[in-house]
Amino acid sequence: MENEINKLLDYMRPGTGPGQGPIGEDEVEKIKKALSQLTKLPASVKEKIEQLFFAAQDDLTRAGELKVELDKWNAYKEYEDRFLDLFRKSKEKGN
Repeated sequence: MENEINKLLDYMRPGTGPGQGPIGEDEVEKIKKALSQLTKLPASVKEKIEQLFFAAQDDLTRAGELKVELDKWNAYKEYEDRFLDLFRKSKEKGN
């Protein structure tokens, strides 16, 4: 992780870094992934997300609010399957 942060810092310093140019999309994604693994959601945020999931199970119109919260905390990927299950279950209830 420290290596990835150093690469980013090297890029930001003028005249340094590999290739002395912008880092590629692959490098950006690696840095994002490494940083997201180190950052943990605060307990209060997890609790709010859980409450929104519970609310969206009963009222699918609340899913938009849930998605906004997940995006705000860059946590959608972590909850993606569970989020999409809300719609699958809703569709099954409708059949």
